[in-house]
Amino acid sequence: MASKKLTEAMTVHLSAELSEAIKNVSFKDGVTPSKWLRDLANKELKNQYLQAKSTVATLAMLENVGNSENGFGEYDDDEL
Repeated sequence: MASKKLTEAMTVHLSAELSEAIKNVSFKDGVTPSKWLRDLANKELKNQYLQAKSTVATLAMLENVGNSENGFGEYDDDEL
């Protein structure tokens, strides 16, 4: 598998304790500290994206319920 060439770098300032902790955890995981941090950032961004997507879907559903005549979309009271 070919590795992706990184096109940008970002400087991050960490306390000595946090830096050491990241080094220890990444070593246990068998990756470099940089890869560990990239993976962590990717997971967090994916979680935020999925949360936002879920929120948008929920809002759309609530909007549909609020716009229906009986408040329950396509359902009549005897169908619920």
